[in-house]
Amino acid sequence: MKALKFIDSHIHFWDVRNGFNEWVEETALPGYVTPQHFSANGYVHIEAHGETHSSSCELNWLKSQFPQSNIKLIAFIDFNLPMDQFAHELSLLSAQPDIVGVRQIMASSTRFGYSPFQSEIPKDLSQKLELLAACNMIFEAQMYPGQFFKVLDAISASSVTMAIEHMGLPVISCTKNQRDWLSLVKAISHQSNWFLKLTGFDMLNKGERVTSTLDVIFETIAVSQLCYGSNYPVSHPNHYDSWFNTLREYLADEVIEKDVFYNTAKLLYFKKRSLGYRDST
Repeated sequence: MKALKFIDSHIHFWDVRNGFNEWVEETALPGYVTPQHFSANGYVHIEAHGETHSSSCELNWLKSQFPQSNIKLIAFIDFNLPMDQFAHELSLLSAQPDIVGVRQIMASSTRFGYSPFQSEIPKDLSQKLELLAACNMIFEAQMYPGQFFKVLDAISASSVTMAIEHMGLPVISCTKNQRDWLSLVKAISHQSNWFLKLTGFDMLNKGERVTSTLDVIFETIAVSQLCYGSNYPVSHPNHYDSWFNTLREYLADEVIEKDVFYNTAKLLYFKKRSLGYRDST
């Protein structure tokens, strides 16, 4: 197969010896994942450090140890902070040229085992997303489809650019989830500043075929709103190329591959932006 220029828009780098990612030591995941192991043309590192650590800890580590790597970062921020504290934290993050967006995993469910978010989605989410939009920062969103519908109007009103992780968390075995997910996919297709990341299908769909899900996505959403990410090493920890190869075999089209594997992520994550905004707190 012909070599392909690509950006991995969703990868987690860490070295557990740093002490930032204590949770990794309680899993079977590899303890040392760095850009020197791979050959992508660019990476979007999704921070996965413990919430008690500074938001700059992983940025400083990557810049000091791998200065030649082409890496942008999605930083953790606590959306449940009071507005003044949130604004202050955001002003610090947005002043860093390599931090291009923020996220807090908000996936919560009583139906599925994957439910890391133990809080309510904050009532002032819309105002906080307006702050993100004001400093040209991406809202990296991870919720179940049913959760999204409670906040889509607020997200749309804020004009923030949103990247939805893990295909929007479809669960093939759940009829209600699938109905909600289909509606979410349609909603994305009507918002040019919302993007869907083709990542993490395996997290909730062990053994199910991904083809039908991809069929719906590519029939509904513009290719310019779709981008590849490995979700390594959480997904396919023993085979970094596994999802890359699956998706490429599915697409089998050089023009579409250029958008999905490179162009969309470059436009979304690697464009120049003005830094920071005036924090009056």
